[in-house]
Amino acid sequence: MKRYLAFLALLHTVAAPAFESRWTQGLQVSWEELPGGTSFGGMSLLIQRATGRDVPLLAQRILEEWRRESGFERVRMLSQGDWSIGARIHQGRSQVTQWRVSGESPELIWSDSDLYRQALSTPVPKYLVSYCRWTGPVRGTVAETTYSQSTGHCDARPSTVLAAVEGALIREGWRIRRDPAGLNANRVNRRLQAVVAPGGKRSGAVGTDAASTIVVLELQPFGSLAR
Repeated sequence: MKRYLAFLALLHTVAAPAFESRWTQGLQVSWEELPGGTSFGGMSLLIQRATGRDVPLLAQRILEEWRRESGFERVRMLSQGDWSIGARIHQGRSQVTQWRVSGESPELIWSDSDLYRQALSTPVPKYLVSYCRWTGPVRGTVAETTYSQSTGHCDARPSTVLAAVEGALIREGWRIRRDPAGLNANRVNRRLQAVVAPGGKRSGAVGTDAASTIVVLELQPFGSLAR
């Protein structure tokens, strides 16, 4: 997640799907697993990096498969500088693909993390609302951009959770833009994206009719101080 949110590190063994070789078949790319300084609530993240002429075709293959599996609107797109980023929540995992074609060689970074591994310790940003039990955060720095991603498992419907997050952001001075699956927000040199989906784990209740899962990603230039 990692220029923008490149999720870097296999610090511990993680039972996670590997980078799919069928995505690279017939393409002029090479790929490797990356170690590094990214963490997920003290747990590890699986990161793969690909380089080569056909990186844009590789990104296209990954995103097309994700859209078939998860639905078009559940694969979120974002840009950060020279990087294009796609992200989804799928079968209890947060997955991100980001790529760029500028620089010495086109490159792509793919990351995968388990959403249900470890509780988030306090204090937390005010926009991580109390409707949810938060896991993470995933934090890291890549190519002059730092990111933080947290995932919430909420005992409330998506519309309720999203309204609460939006209200907290507005009170802190963020500018909000809603879309069908969540919201985008900006504040000075910081950017934030929230994606919410129905269903998920509820505490002390049976069924998922009033449950939801939300992923919140915040980006800012390396070295800037969040307020």
